[in-house]
Amino acid sequence: MRRASLDACGFYRVNKIDFDCNLGYWVHESHLGQGAAVEAVRQIRNFAFQETGLVGLEIFVAQTSLASRLVAEKARAIVDGPRRAIIRMHGASYDAGMYALINLEANRYREDSDR
Repeated sequence: MRRASLDACGFYRVNKIDFDCNLGYWVHESHLGQGAAVEAVRQIRNFAFQETGLVGLEIFVAQTSLASRLVAEKARAIVDGPRRAIIRMHGASYDAGMYALINLEANRYREDSDR
C-alpha cells in the first residue's frame, strides 16, 4: 500500500493573549485526495488543544482552492466567514475563506468558567 505524502502542516502566528493561532497545510498536487492533509490537521489540532492549551485554530484557504476547503471541512472545521485579500503569495493578495477549529473543552468556553 502506498502512503500519502504531506509536504507541510503546522501552526503559526500563535496569539498568547487569546490562546489561538493559524493552522496551515500544503500538499503537492501529485498527492491530492489521499487523506494525508486531513489526518495531519486532526493530529495538529489534537496536539494544539491537548498539549498547548490553545482554544482556537484558524484556517485560511484561498477561495479558489476547493481541495484546501475540503480538507478544512473534513477535519470538522466550521466556516467562519470570508476574508478579503488576507493571503499574500507571489506578490499578490488573494481572498480566502476562514475556517475555525474550537477547543470546547478549554476553560474559556466552559459554562462553569469565570470568563
